[in-house]
Amino acid sequence: IRGTSSLHDVLTDIAANCVEISDPALLGQKLVGKRTGLVHKGAWEAAQNIDSQLTSKGILKALFGNDKKLAQVPLLHWQNCAGFGLMVTGHSLGAGTACLLAPLLRKSFSGARGILYAPVPVCSANISDHIAPGSLSMILGDDIVPRLSLRNLILARDLILALLARDLMKKAFLAFVGSEFDWETLGGAQRVLAKDPISPLASNVNRRVREAGKPYSRFHHGSRVCYMRVTHVRHTWLSGKEDFAWRPEWATCDDFQEIVVSRSCLAHHKLDAHIRALNHIVAAQGKRT
Repeated sequence: IRGTSSLHDVLTDIAANCVEISDPALLGQKLVGKRTGLVHKGAWEAAQNIDSQLTSKGILKALFGNDKKLAQVPLLHWQNCAGFGLMVTGHSLGAGTACLLAPLLRKSFSGARGILYAPVPVCSANISDHIAPGSLSMILGDDIVPRLSLRNLILARDLILALLARDLMKKAFLAFVGSEFDWETLGGAQRVLAKDPISPLASNVNRRVREAGKPYSRFHHGSRVCYMRVTHVRHTWLSGKEDFAWRPEWATCDDFQEIVVSRSCLAHHKLDAHIRALNHIVAAQGKRT
């Protein structure tokens, strides 16, 4: 399932409000009727739509049942998939949709699994605990999307506003040097941030941040998480800094509850960056064995 690439997908991204569900495929039979869970509204609606289309048109039954006639639509490239496993994969928003689609497909295909690249967090902790064993997420470096929930955005906004209310430097300079600048060369935080808000307007902003309500609930990826840490960076003449080596580590969704602002937070989201990192990791593992 691809990521955002059209206006319709943008609308799905925007529909990031959570919706309460009690589907046994995502919560498990023990919690049905006792507790509900929260899911990303846009991703949940997309997953339900795909599951409905596959079921109503009999596509998977035709593929895995070795009978082309079972499908309600013409299959131009039909082949016998009897005995094969079923894997759902996606990138970005598509990965979040795949995360919720895999447990829905397990109603009919018990072995359905998910491989998710840079997924947006899509579910509450109780849902994630139930469906996580069936999927694996790959997250690279400072990628912003796996950290992109309403809660994290609100926290990042409040932090930025609180810092800007005390900022003694020009905003254009801050935007240019970014978060990787060595602030100690300017004399440390005392030279960069004022003790009190720098103006009445900044003081009002700071007060609104303090009085803001509690943020939204934490959202999780609904899977086990493999984090690809960047271990070496080299300097190039054309692009400046370039990732050179990576190391895989097991992580938890709690490790991604804060947005990282860096020059790589968007570059690390690209699918080709994931492919480069995975190729390096696989090659390195091959040398060790």
